[in-house]
Order: sequence, then structure tokens, then C-alpha cells
Amino acid sequence: MYEAFLTRMENQGKTHGQIRKTQSDDIMNQTWWDDIQSRVVYLYDYFHDNEPTTNYDRHPEEDPLKIPVDAKFIITQYETLSKDQVEYHLMFRPGQEDPTDYYEEKYHMTWSARFPVGLYVDVPDDDGVFNRWLIVAEQHGNQFIKYSILPCNYFFHWVYKNKLYDMCAVARLRNSYNSGEWTDNITTVVQNQSQVWFPQNSITSNLFYNQRFIIDSRTFDRDTKYESYLAWHTAKVENIFPPGIVKLTLAQDKFDPNKDRFDPTTDYMYADYSAYLSENSHDDDDNTYSKIVFNGRPELRVAGTGMTFTLKFFDKSENEITKIATSSSASDYWSFEIVDKDGTAIATQPAFDSIVTKVNNDVFKIKVTINDINLLGKRFILRGHDIDGTCTSDAILNITSL
Repeated sequence: MYEAFLTRMENQGKTHGQIRKTQSDDIMNQTWWDDIQSRVVYLYDYFHDNEPTTNYDRHPEEDPLKIPVDAKFIITQYETLSKDQVEYHLMFRPGQEDPTDYYEEKYHMTWSARFPVGLYVDVPDDDGVFNRWLIVAEQHGNQFIKYSILPCNYFFHWVYKNKLYDMCAVARLRNSYNSGEWTDNITTVVQNQSQVWFPQNSITSNLFYNQRFIIDSRTFDRDTKYESYLAWHTAKVENIFPPGIVKLTLAQDKFDPNKDRFDPTTDYMYADYSAYLSENSHDDDDNTYSKIVFNGRPELRVAGTGMTFTLKFFDKSENEITKIATSSSASDYWSFEIVDKDGTAIATQPAFDSIVTKVNNDVFKIKVTINDINLLGKRFILRGHDIDGTCTSDAILNITSL
């Protein structure tokens, strides 16, 4: 009997501290549903969600891709108007392990993330309505591990490499102490900043500098004036602390009605949607499409050193195709138009050769140089195509000052 007693005690721990921890876990489990904070929540990642377009009034109990887990929803502080959205804590039952079959491989081994950071969780409110939250950090304590969670409050849409992407994320305040605009003798630029937290995955790992977004609290309406929307571009990327979360600092950008448009199939607004249209406008029966490639922001600077553009051709599998030029004239493969902000073409277009020059005598690679100060504030629409005018793609660039 004494040996059995020792074995039972050793199973609880070899020190008084370990024994108390085991006993606390047992008490926690026995009294779990006596706590008003206890509830069933549902864990999942971006790729395991049958309700990808909503943040509120969700129905995870009907989604077989989501995993129910017992947890406590803990209020650690209260929100005030002088601060950003405060964090809340989530605590699982003692002994809760990773219930997914994908987190270890896709997130821990790939991004060094620790379960469950970077996962979404649907948490019911006091009325039993489920809302989407993002698990953003791990909080270690002497007794129980807790996790910081933030409510997903926006649905983001963007264009990357010929594809449209949509994802729910957390918008955070970013205090930038400025007037909102900065003006010199020539230009005025906006300076407002904001921050967005995304779950880290194979899609958000490609979000980098100058990626443009449309962020707006309204339900998008085709009848709304486009100019009333706000555009943003990525000015800073933080993706190493904590692993599992991608934090983007966004700087306010000017909405461009020539580039930022609705997609008729999703009915969402996308920044740089014109590039998506130009790259996807080829016929399904056509085996090739073209793309204009350049480095940096879509801007041409007056009296600058110029900007280099390369026309490339691809098959439907996105494999690059080598085209043989049948003409030595760049004007057979390139054309351009300069328009005002409202899309009206300027009365007198500059001569092609005065702006466009070949690079290394390659008709598929050109350099565009703007020297006329009167073109400041206009838009430069560059079009590349095959010799017969097919496989057309566009690049829309703002003409700015140095």
C-alpha cells in the first residue's frame, strides 16, 4: 500500500510545486463549467473556413472544417476612447494539445509559430453569437498559459501576381503625429498611417512593400463615388515577432479611379485592379499572355533618370516564353497615352521616340524618361503587346516630381 501511495503521488509531481500544479489542473477541470467565462470556441486557419467573408454572426458549429475546443474568454482590461482596441485573453482547458492535423507542418515547421498563434477562433458573445477573432500572442504565466486575441474587424482585398485575394484581419491604430498632409512647392502627399495584423501563411508571406489596399468601413456600393474611398500602401513589414503574425504598417495613398475598381464576380473593391484586368484579359483559347515588369512604385519622375520596363510573355501555366522580335522598332511592341486624373487624354501627345528608348537594343526592354514639367500630375498609360497587337498588357503610372 505504501508503494502504491508513492506511485500515485509521483504521478502528480516530484516537487511540492509540481504537485500543486497538478492539483490545480484537476480542480480547474472539475469546476470548468461553473465559471461564467467558460465556453466552446472553434479553431481554424484561413484555409479551413466555409465562411471566409464574414467576421460577425457566424455559424462555426455547422462547419466541419473547424475544431471545437473548451476555453475561457477572459476580459483583462476595458476599452476606452483614448486607446486602441484592447486585447482579450483565451485560456484552454489544462492539458489541451494541438487538435489540428496541419499546424505543426504548415505553421510551426514553416514559420516557427507556436500553437495556436496565427489561427482564427470563433468565440460566442454573451448572447451566443459567434464572432471571428485572431490569436496574436502567447502569454506565459506561473499557473496557466493564456493567449492574446483581437477581434477581426475588416475584410481586406488585394491583387498579387495576377490573382485576387481576400482575407479577414485586424486593423490597429497607428499614432502618427502630423497634420495628415505634407506639402512642398510642387506636390501634396498624405501622411496618415494605420496598421494591419494578418495571420502568417503562404499568402500573407508575399505581402511586401508598396502592396496597395482599399480600406473602408462601408459596404461597397457601385453607385458610390470612387473618389470617396481611401487607398493605402504598405510602408513597413514586420513578420518575425511574434512568429505566426504578419504586421503591416500602411501609409495612406491616393485613390486612383483608373486603377482601383470593383470586381464584378466578387463585388469587392480592389486596389490596382486594372493590372489584374490587363493580365487576365486574354482569351481562354489563347495560350499566351503578356506582362509588363518594372521595379519600384508605379511612378515616373519628371527630370529623373528614367524607368526601365520589360515586356514578358507567359503560357497559361505561368511559364515564361521567349519571343523572337520580328521588328527592330520598339513602337511595334509598345505604345503609350498620357491622360489627366479624370482619364481625359491630353491634347498634344509627345512623340514616341522623345520618351521611349530601347535598352541594349532590345525591343522588349525600354526606358521611359519624362522631362516636360507640364506633364507633372498626369498619368502615363504604357501598353505592351505582340507584333500583331495581341497579348496586350498595361501599366498605369503617375507622373510625379523628384
